[in-house]
Amino acid sequence: METGRFDISLPTVRKDEMGQIFERFNKMVMRLKNVFDKSIEDEKQKRQLEISALQYQINPHFLSNVLTSIRSLTLLENAPQSSEMLNTLTKLLKSTIGHAGTLIPVSEEIENIRKLLYIQNVCHKNNIDYHIHICDEVNRYLIPNLLLQPIVENAIFYGVDPETDRVSININAIMKEEN
Repeated sequence: METGRFDISLPTVRKDEMGQIFERFNKMVMRLKNVFDKSIEDEKQKRQLEISALQYQINPHFLSNVLTSIRSLTLLENAPQSSEMLNTLTKLLKSTIGHAGTLIPVSEEIENIRKLLYIQNVCHKNNIDYHIHICDEVNRYLIPNLLLQPIVENAIFYGVDPETDRVSININAIMKEEN
């Protein structure tokens, strides 16, 4: 065991104190083997996460470049609204992709929501009415990036008034005492 071999076991046929020591030694060897095996597995997972993190960094950069190229084409084709949508989408992706779950100020999350709402409003023929009111004190607090985006997207896709074909979204945050 001293040299790193954990496949050894002492015979435990004895019923005296030495038998108990051998039995406990065997349990200790088994626990150490499990700890080392887990450590090796954790290290493998850590390496895989590092590789994934690098891929997430590369993909947004590639996507941003492609969208910028498409935007240039829309400008050449004299499609300013499409160009502005692509520009907004590129900015939104730069601030969100690869950063999910990281903490950002509420003000940045709201800015991302405004970009999303702009894009969705163009796609939905300006049928989305939205009002955002965030207290200045609240803007500095940190929240997970992309916390509000799924809520807003669900409001857009599932909150359409069937009679008017419109969506109304209100986002408010205020301070109440220390909350």
